[in-house]
Amino acid sequence: MGSLGVGLIMNKTGKYRILGLIVTTSICLGAGLISTMNLNTPDWQPVIYLFLVGFGYGGTLTVTLRTYNFYPWFFLDPNLFQHI
Repeated sequence: MGSLGVGLIMNKTGKYRILGLIVTTSICLGAGLISTMNLNTPDWQPVIYLFLVGFGYGGTLTVTLRTYNFYPWFFLDPNLFQHI
């Protein structure tokens, strides 16, 4: 759902930077909430927390692929800093 939703939003609006921040925040929020669970946590809370993490992860993959396709390869060279 995250990957498809973010892909559709990027297709309609062309904005990917703000979506990158939103999906990263979703991952961090979900992971932080997962760390608050204990044995007495109701059954519905982990579902929501894991949905936030999954939504963020799927959206992150889509935003990353879109960014790599948008910029020329020499701006995103992963070996750029190995020569320094």
